[in-house]
Amino acid sequence: EAQLSMWQLTRKLPVAMVCLSVFLVNAPWAFLDTSLAVYLDHTFNWSATHVGLLLLIGGVVYVVSSPVVGPIVDATRPRLMLILGLLTEGCAMMLIGPVSVFSFLSPHPWLDYLGMVLIGFGFSMTMISAAPVIINYATSRGYERGMSLNGLVSELIMTFSFMAGIGGAVIGGVLTDSYNFLVASAAFSFALFVQVVLTIAVTVAELCQADTAVLTDVWC
Repeated sequence: EAQLSMWQLTRKLPVAMVCLSVFLVNAPWAFLDTSLAVYLDHTFNWSATHVGLLLLIGGVVYVVSSPVVGPIVDATRPRLMLILGLLTEGCAMMLIGPVSVFSFLSPHPWLDYLGMVLIGFGFSMTMISAAPVIINYATSRGYERGMSLNGLVSELIMTFSFMAGIGGAVIGGVLTDSYNFLVASAAFSFALFVQVVLTIAVTVAELCQADTAVLTDVWC
């Protein structure tokens, strides 16, 4: 039995990738909290109440979808759900605005509503999948499954979530001041898509190196 250590976990590339995923799905929330109101007021002349209701949609979707996503994660593959969550939130950040890549779409409130709904779903899928992926990896490497490991994984996830709360606001603010809101939104979207590619690459590398029985425990 291996002794629990946060450093031993986080220095493992698969776990580090999950932690980075947690950071990247939390960062857009901090960015939107600080910048979306200004953009919507400038674009649609929305009131503070209207903006608040829009931001509330993402949280409501997260709360409502979590009881549904949880059993799906248990019944399917946490790694797959994590990747789908990253992809969903990446698409959502492209719709909010929308970013210039969607040149055929003009700014419209329904795009922002749809984007916030997708952010809620993407956040739910990624955050709920993160813990099982790390726990499966840790137990396959000799850690005992129990309260100690669960507490360590929870601490990791919460740490990167809080870091994203600061990092997302700072990075988003700098990009918005230097360029504009749409560029900042596109940057977060691009980072999420890159993370999808990197996560798949790391997964494939692990699949190529590990024993079939171990793979089932780690990635399935």
